[in-house]
Amino acid sequence: MSRTWKIQVLRSWDEVEDPSFVEQWTDWAERSRGVHVFNHPRLLSAWTDAYRSLEQISPHYVIAEKEGALVFLPLVLWRRNWKNAFVRTIIPAGYSDYDYHDPLVVGDASGQLLQVFWKQLLQDVIRDAELRYDMVDLRGMRVPGKHFPWVKEETCPYADLRRYRDYEDYFGKLGKSLRKDIRKRTRMLE
Repeated sequence: MSRTWKIQVLRSWDEVEDPSFVEQWTDWAERSRGVHVFNHPRLLSAWTDAYRSLEQISPHYVIAEKEGALVFLPLVLWRRNWKNAFVRTIIPAGYSDYDYHDPLVVGDASGQLLQVFWKQLLQDVIRDAELRYDMVDLRGMRVPGKHFPWVKEETCPYADLRRYRDYEDYFGKLGKSLRKDIRKRTRMLE
């Protein structure tokens, strides 16, 4: 059994904005079990449209397929301005404006298979001689874990609500000061 992923990288905005690709991307988002709002094509398109008018970014949207599983990771190459010494940085689309940047995974991809994906991404995409960059900053990635030095640990805090019966159970477990503050702010809004 071969452990290599078939990887395709979309490198032009024409490819990314092609209606057939956007339709395919939407289908992936609907079929993925771990989808979050930051994976949706409309939200990422809003970010890229805004940033393309302000910054010099180009797409490097990674599509990897293996054994019926698909991984989609939208990355961009950001060519920074003179204030940042013209540093070229690979960042996830959405960068610091979005909380999570985990790839969209469709189908059954075991942890071991995903580890192979990350290693191959590093070898075949990040270290690609054609992709000229100065640094990689993949903040907000929770999937690859601590095994990859180019993934910085800065994820948005979140609460695992599966541990609670309902909202009242969750709210009751919050600290007294926080509960008091939430009630106060709710009254002010009302």
